[in-house]
Amino acid sequence: MRATFLDLQDNSNPYNGYAVENPKQLFDILATMSERAPFCCELAAQNGFTLNFGLGGAFSHAQFSRSDGQPPYLLAKPSVPVSLTEEVEFLCGDTPTPIPNEFILPVEILIPILQHFQNFGSRWPLIEWVAL
Repeated sequence: MRATFLDLQDNSNPYNGYAVENPKQLFDILATMSERAPFCCELAAQNGFTLNFGLGGAFSHAQFSRSDGQPPYLLAKPSVPVSLTEEVEFLCGDTPTPIPNEFILPVEILIPILQHFQNFGSRWPLIEWVAL
């Protein structure tokens, strides 16, 4: 499924607005940003749903919602919480956005979430999604 990529932290990112056709293209794009401070991105699928996600080293987060901005807003919650002493902040429009520890994902869990969204435009069914 085609999805449009958007870097919510860096407006000058040359991949902003790029139509991603498959997970490999997406992961190639994300690999170019692996050294950045934790930041937020978005994938908007053609079916009217969006996956906002944050990347920051070994940690990430994911939020699934409608592309029109209407609720529900669903955050991925790992079955085994990441053990951190403080919240992780992801930059979004130069604003540090704290994500509660209960919604911090190891990047290894974000990978199948992204793959599933890229392929189907829907939530990965093997993780709990909590409405805000």
